[in-house]
Amino acid sequence: MSRDANSKPGPAVEDELPPQAPEAEKAVLGCCLLDPQCIPDALEALPDAKAFYDLRNALVWEAITRLYADGKAVDTILVHQWLKDQGALEKVGGAVALAQLVDTAGTASNLQFYVSEVREKWLLRQTAAAISRAHLSLKQPAARAGAVIEELIGMATELGERHTSSVARRLGDWAPEIEERIEAFHRGSQQLLGYATGFRYLDNMLCGFIPGDYYILAARPSVGKTALAMQLAAEIAGRMSEGQAVGVFSLEMTGRALAEREWFGRSGANLQKYRNGFLVNADIEKLVQHRAALGALPVYVDDTSALNVQQLAIKARRMKRQLGCQMFVVDYLQLLEPEPGRESENRNYELGRISKRIKALAKELQCPFLVLAQMNRDWEKDPTRKPQMSDLRDSGQVEADADCIMFLYDANLKKFENDLDSPPMRWLRRMPGGNEEEVRRDWKKHFRRINLLVAKQRNGPTGDVELVYHKKLLRFLDAHADSEDTAGAANQEML
Repeated sequence: MSRDANSKPGPAVEDELPPQAPEAEKAVLGCCLLDPQCIPDALEALPDAKAFYDLRNALVWEAITRLYADGKAVDTILVHQWLKDQGALEKVGGAVALAQLVDTAGTASNLQFYVSEVREKWLLRQTAAAISRAHLSLKQPAARAGAVIEELIGMATELGERHTSSVARRLGDWAPEIEERIEAFHRGSQQLLGYATGFRYLDNMLCGFIPGDYYILAARPSVGKTALAMQLAAEIAGRMSEGQAVGVFSLEMTGRALAEREWFGRSGANLQKYRNGFLVNADIEKLVQHRAALGALPVYVDDTSALNVQQLAIKARRMKRQLGCQMFVVDYLQLLEPEPGRESENRNYELGRISKRIKALAKELQCPFLVLAQMNRDWEKDPTRKPQMSDLRDSGQVEADADCIMFLYDANLKKFENDLDSPPMRWLRRMPGGNEEEVRRDWKKHFRRINLLVAKQRNGPTGDVELVYHKKLLRFLDAHADSEDTAGAANQEML
């Protein structure tokens, strides 16, 4: 029978109440009162008193968990006294109600069944609340479908993360993975823990970019952090297996600008001449030769400018699932927007939250995250010193969260001039269209000496990696690679 469109809805019926399992809630409480050894298992699954729909049950659960957290014994008498001291005893139904909880459970052996039922109903209530919030957003005059969808997906993802528990493993369970690496060493092949960067000394320090780790690359503006990050992304993507890729979130530059940099840098064509309209035929030929290599490079760029960490997490999960992305670059941290509803928070606090979310995302996806960041102006007050972690702009939380923190900074130029005469630097004299004297006399036009300082690394050494920035190609080169090194040979071929 159809319902009249003009008819008013009747009173709420029983099945329209939020999902709940009051008897299972009572049974969980009864199990904990019968056997306090049940409390840790129940607490892991139900860490919040809101997991209990019935307010009376929630109050009893709060009493149990408070006593347990304080290291006190837990039984009916002590819970009774705690509730009485808080003035909440009558709210739960008095001593009779507490005794009935024990009778409801009967035995503590069925705890897991009761906990599972309560947890399931809690998740359903949270899901319903998320849908309700999204529905309210739809009714707003300025509502946009895309924004509401992103909000709903974000809430669903957060719920999924909150209700996914990891299983502890014995240390020996990781032995087969370690043995596999040991076998590779025995066969005589180098095995980095992570993805090789193409810079031999950096790889020796970092052991590559390791899945699940969170990396910060910081610098003052116009030092080359985007250029280095994209070079690393392209190098790692080029070495990856079929079906794997690197994802880039570029909040500052357009995808087209990044593609131009990579194409011209790979080919050796002059980007500045292209930009000012004087590109020569020789450069066009170089670009044509490298067009296929650029097209085959598995680097995917999302250049959405206004992006918050919630949206970034959604996009990263999708890029891993659909495009096979195994590493992500974020350019850069301070440009990430506040999460919806947190726009008025202190920016330092907000960046701390963002940093924690990125760290958690790296672990969840088991992908390295290379996040670019700005340095504050303190370092410029004394540029003779090396950067330190306190030079990171806006948030000290990043220092704690990151597995590795690196700084790009100008090296001592006088030292570089002296190094130009040393054997490891001789290849730098080989400049196209020039000669050794021209390079010696005017090397600053072509190169810029920049150091990459590994200031923090949880499981490895720290120190400087000496690099050279090739201005025309917008590429970084190993400063001390000679012709007998693989990296050095590649650098010379680029020149």
